[in-house]
This record gives sequence, C-alpha cells and structure tokens, in this order.
Amino acid sequence: KEFCILTGKAIDARFAYRQTSTDFDSLSSRVISDEEKEKEDNTVDASCSITSTADAGSNLYRRYYFRNPCVPIDFSSINEALKHCPRTLSNPMQLVLGDEAMFYSSIGTVVLMPGIYDERIFIGGETWNVGQTFQGVAIRAAFPLIGATVVSRQSGEINDDIKDQPCISISTCDCDTLEDVQKGISVRLSHLRILHSSLGADIWGGNTAINVDGPRAQVIIESCVLQSDSGRGLVVTNQAVIELYRTSIVDCAATGFYLGDWGSRARISGCNIIRNGFGSKRLRSPSADDEEAGNILDRIAAHTRMLERGLPIPRENFEAVPPGHSGVYIESSMCWVDDSLLAGNCLTGLSVVRGGFVSLSASDITENGSTPILIEDAHDVLARTRLQGPVSIRGGVVEGPIQNNFTSLQSDGKKKLFKGGVIRKGV
Repeated sequence: KEFCILTGKAIDARFAYRQTSTDFDSLSSRVISDEEKEKEDNTVDASCSITSTADAGSNLYRRYYFRNPCVPIDFSSINEALKHCPRTLSNPMQLVLGDEAMFYSSIGTVVLMPGIYDERIFIGGETWNVGQTFQGVAIRAAFPLIGATVVSRQSGEINDDIKDQPCISISTCDCDTLEDVQKGISVRLSHLRILHSSLGADIWGGNTAINVDGPRAQVIIESCVLQSDSGRGLVVTNQAVIELYRTSIVDCAATGFYLGDWGSRARISGCNIIRNGFGSKRLRSPSADDEEAGNILDRIAAHTRMLERGLPIPRENFEAVPPGHSGVYIESSMCWVDDSLLAGNCLTGLSVVRGGFVSLSASDITENGSTPILIEDAHDVLARTRLQGPVSIRGGVVEGPIQNNFTSLQSDGKKKLFKGGVIRKGV
C-alpha cells in the first residue's frame, strides 16, 4: 500500500469523503466498538504484540485508520468526523515490523490538517454507569508546529437563536436525558487556535470561546490559543473538571477564564492569561459614525459613577460587553495555578470569591489594572446587608511552595511582554 507522506494514511480513493463508496459509512463508531469488543473476547490480551502475519498488521492499521479520521481528507467538517469517530476506549496496541515497534493510541482522535475551520462544535456526554471509564474523544492538529484554527464568527442582525453561542461546547447536561441516566465524557484538545466572535453580550449564557458544563465532564486543553472578541475565553461550570497546559488565553472581551459552582475544579500550568477584560471589540475601537456604541459608552460611564456612590445599577441589555473583567475568576470552586503568567488584564489578575480556593505557585501576576489578587467582590460587599443568614463572600488563596512574583520589575536587558513577567513557552 502507498501512504500519504503528510498524514501517514493509505492512499486509496475509497477513503476520500467525496467518494460515495466510503468505508466510513459501514464503520461507524458503534460498528468499530462492537468489532473491538469481539476481538477482545477472542484474545487473551488485547495489548499483546501482533507479529504473526502481514494481514494482522493490515487489520491493525485499518482499525487505527478508522479511529482517527482526518479533516478535510476523510470528512469535510469537524462535526461530521466526530459523528464517526469512536469514543469507546481500547487497550493500546503494538505492531512489530522487523526491529521497529509502533504504538497506536487508545482514544479516537479527529486530526485536523493545517487550515481554518469555520464551524461551531458540540460534544455531548455518553451514557455512564458507576465504575465505568468515561468515553472520550480528542481533536488535534496534524502538525503541532503548524497547528490548525477553529473559528466561530457571527455578524449581521441579532437573532435570539444564534447569538451568545460558544465556538466549542462540551456538556454532559442534556434536556433530553432522563433523570436517572448519567452521562460522562473525556475530551482532549491540542495544538489548536480557537477564535470566537458572537452576537449578543450574555457572558453568563454562552458567549465564550469554549464552554465546559456538567458533572463528569473532563477536558484537557494543551498547547492551544483561545481568543474571544465578544465574551469570555473559557468557562467551566456545574462540577466540570479541566486541565490547561501550555495554553494562552488572550484578548478576550470579558474574563479570560471563569470557573464556577461547587465541585468544579481546574489546573492551570505553564499558561499565559493576558490582555483580557477590556470590553467588546466594537467598544474598544468604535467608528466615528457608530452612534449606538457612543451611547453605550456613555451609559457605562454613568453606571460606573452610580456604583462608586453605592447606588443600584439598572440592568440593561447593552448587546455589548463593558470593560472591567479579571484574567482568572474563581467562584465557589477550586483551582491550582503554577508556572503561569496573569498579566495586562483590565481588572485583577486573579479573583477568588464566594468560597473559592486557589493554590498559587511560581507564577507572575503583574501589570493588571487593579490589585493582583482579589478575594472579595465589591458587588458582594454592597449587597451583603440585603442577604439573610451567614453568607461566605470571601475566597482563599494559598501560595507556594515556589514563590510568586507580584512586582513590576524593570526588564534586565531581556525583551519581555510585561515588566516582571516572563512569557511561558509552548504556544
């Protein structure tokens, strides 16, 4: 068989998504799962080496091929590839050819060739029972050094059905799910650039680049860049769990990373969360003839003066996000941050409120618009007198074991994006 030097896949017209006689139709995720289960029932150890015949190697490669569809070679879109990519985990398999051994991943992966993919992606949970391993799927760039870009952009007239939509949504909460049915999912995103711009201004209702929601939703984001012109960069809620490694969240209109609700957890390691919270793009650079943007800016200024005097602020639908957001906002949840840069954000670098807890180590929190760390929200202080009973409005931060940097030291001859802060590598 001939193999493509770019993707490593067999050069065969049957595998092109444009052909009607594609094998993917007959090898859906369910068919692949049943096939693998049958194989495991007939073998003592599914992880053993396959060395008997060339046919064994061919079958193993065939299984690997269909577990890792490539876009746009096998399918024209990411969503279409996800429909066929199996989510059941298989044991890692080894193929021995001569003196060389090749290992194949146990998780179904959608591989993206270099390019720009303009679509919204939704990944739902799979039925889960206690004691089972979560089903999973991964989306990655075929070439890590080049990467791939996923874009979600909306323009034109505002429609309630399409506004405030995330670029990537990962959720185990489904209105069609029965109450006694539990769902779980494990997702890995790597070497991607996520660009988001949505109509609307509801940062609490989905206006974010990536939204992770629901119990037993586990996500790993590695070596990615997240940016939203209209809302937040990353939102994790409702007991979801996320891990960020060597990832940058930059130039978002609102909070760079929001973690909320009891039971939600996050780890941030080797990341850059910078220049977030300065408002929607249209407010940052309104045109001279944009009267609506000017009126919105005037109203925001008036509301700011009312807040300073302790007066209640009327809720209005601006359809634009005002400035004044943190880089990282932790509410009633737990987060571990190490070796990361939180800098140049409009408000604070890190806000930990309403019983939230953060462990912070070896990180730079510098050059933000307000204090480096906030553990009590001003809105909570104003509203505390109206709350009944004991209410915890403060968060907690523990530093160490490696010291953090909160200063704005001059650069010692080295070019740094922010004084006192070192850009983390990996992106």
